[in-house]
Amino acid sequence: MGTIETGGRLRRRTGLAVVAATFAALWLLAPGGGQAWAASASAGDSLVGSQAGLSVSKQLVGDTTEPYTGMDTPVYQYTLSDAAGMSVQILTYGAIIHAIDVPDRLGQPADVVLGFNSLGDYVANNSPPVTANGGPYFGEVLGRYANRLAAGKFTLDQPGAGPVTYTLPVNDGTSSLNGGLVGFGNHVWADQEVQGPGYVGVQLTLNSPSGDEGGPAGSPGCPNGCTGYPASLQVVVTYTLNDQNELSVSYQATNQSPNLNTIVNLTNASYFNLAGENAPAGSAYGQEVAINGADYTPIDGNQIPLGQEASVLGTPLDFTTPQSIGSRIDDFGANFNAPGNQLAFAHGYDFNWALNPRTPGTTGPGGLNLAARAIDPGSGRELSVWTDQPGVQFDTANLLNGTLTGISGDTYRQGAGYAFETQHFPDSPNESSFPSTILDAHQSLSTTTVYQFSAPSLSVSAPATGTAATAIAPGSIGATLSDATSNASGAITYTVFGPQPSAPTNCTTGGTPVGTATVSGSGAYQPSGGYVPPSAGTYYWYASYSGDAGNQPATSGCGAGMTSTVVSASAPVHAITLSRLSLSAHKISVAGRKVGGRCVTPTPKNTTDKQCRLPIHLAVAYRLSAGGSVTFTVHREVAGRKVNRSCVAPTRKNKRDKQCTRLIKLHGRLIKVGKAGANRFVWNGAIGGRELGPGTYEITATPAGGSPQAATFTIVG
Repeated sequence: MGTIETGGRLRRRTGLAVVAATFAALWLLAPGGGQAWAASASAGDSLVGSQAGLSVSKQLVGDTTEPYTGMDTPVYQYTLSDAAGMSVQILTYGAIIHAIDVPDRLGQPADVVLGFNSLGDYVANNSPPVTANGGPYFGEVLGRYANRLAAGKFTLDQPGAGPVTYTLPVNDGTSSLNGGLVGFGNHVWADQEVQGPGYVGVQLTLNSPSGDEGGPAGSPGCPNGCTGYPASLQVVVTYTLNDQNELSVSYQATNQSPNLNTIVNLTNASYFNLAGENAPAGSAYGQEVAINGADYTPIDGNQIPLGQEASVLGTPLDFTTPQSIGSRIDDFGANFNAPGNQLAFAHGYDFNWALNPRTPGTTGPGGLNLAARAIDPGSGRELSVWTDQPGVQFDTANLLNGTLTGISGDTYRQGAGYAFETQHFPDSPNESSFPSTILDAHQSLSTTTVYQFSAPSLSVSAPATGTAATAIAPGSIGATLSDATSNASGAITYTVFGPQPSAPTNCTTGGTPVGTATVSGSGAYQPSGGYVPPSAGTYYWYASYSGDAGNQPATSGCGAGMTSTVVSASAPVHAITLSRLSLSAHKISVAGRKVGGRCVTPTPKNTTDKQCRLPIHLAVAYRLSAGGSVTFTVHREVAGRKVNRSCVAPTRKNKRDKQCTRLIKLHGRLIKVGKAGANRFVWNGAIGGRELGPGTYEITATPAGGSPQAATFTIVG
């Protein structure tokens, strides 16, 4: 009771999922420290600490007015560095992630988060008060309540007082956004360097008083006055970096009031562009994103959740498989499984995804659940976001319109970056079906998100080892050679050596070119062309990559694990046998008997048994001599007449015509991909969208490059 759910998703009895939010809004403070700062150290820098490959340093960057005290307060920048070439710059103003420098696949670093070049720019532009355009909140910690609260109101049960309604400044249409006018991003946080086994970091602390964001009638955003947030709250945010290029953000919030409950939703609003924050306008739209969520929380025209979840399947919000950001961002007329034009409401992507429950395949650092992944095909940089929160707000910075200048002096527009704000759902205090964001008196909560960066080097996969039964024929290289993989645009060239008794000592000269593959971004590629070996023997395959200017070539090498043995140059690449067809329970029906309330096969008969329909399925087993695709077609036997030796439909009858059975092809087919050896699949007995009825059927399996094999089966009903 009274604690925030930070782990698995909760659901009401109605089956709707439940969670909380993202995003922030703050008041324009008196500007200070208008100078720009550089990433390199200056005479005023101090080395705080270091350990094997890791270091943390602290630098004064200016001062600004702290709203809680009204006093000028110094602002520092901490720089965390690891041995892998990654560094992170964090400001004590707003607990802002100012820069993240990450190497690409060639080891060249670039800053991958949007931001400003000076403290004065952050103070003036990052989270201003009520404006037509709002603020971008670049890199801030958002609070006390990230994301939107409808009408700036919420109601809490308070000890001894019952339900109490609280009001906040309205700073985003009809909503209170990201904490209000002076959210956590507009304060100077207390700082302390931290170190531990394998990490360095900084711990930032802010004390938010009871009544924070309150104001008298007529004050900005509060025409009738605002109560502000109840209870005194201490927030501690700890940033740490390790040598695995993992930036961990841990949040701890403690309600210090003895008799007041409050609400809390914390996140970070860093906007990423893995090509670099100074990449060309719109470059983020070409990057691929996957989100570990099958549902989202639809919104209304004011971007307030409707209080329900909807499936992303069949909508432009389906990122269950990687999709480029820009491929569907303007598909305003699509289906959204929810009322209204969702993309138009948000002006792009700005939605909360309800994360799928954690599985072994989505478990990451510290046992956290995968929230999202992103990749930039050009640089090879990849980002994985891991969290214990139930939701993530994917926001494509839709309001950037060219009025803001970034760290490198470039103008930020739409397509400049995107955020993954791990969180509870928006407007949770006003939606009982969402996970609770209530923090009871004298209670604490903690939550962690990890941003994991990588840039896999260019590589080409080695061919698979052949077997004595493997044969090579025209068009069959793909069945013998493993798919080649590349992380950038370019080409892969395949070469074969042999037959010869041992691997070549030099793969770059000699050999026979047998095909190429054009590659574009991350993926697996088969070679074009084919190769007919001149004789039986052992052959060695070689694959080499050449790509974009500046990219280093990569090869598969030419050693063990790259052989294919040819038994006979004329041997077929594929051979298939249909091992068996079997019937068992599934969707089609056959006659059965109801015994003891169950429908069973009609072996025992009893006068008291009732006839019933027994569902069945077909288990199809087949064997391939080499892996590849197999097309299954189904024919049905029907009565016919033999006319001039042909069995035709019985449209006319003649005494000289003999009865016969003819096969008609059913509309539709099944395509399966199998590996060399035994394969099996279970089929529901439907073809072309229709279930098969009683009768005799023939199923034909035709492998790519091989001869068909057929088997018959009968459905009795």
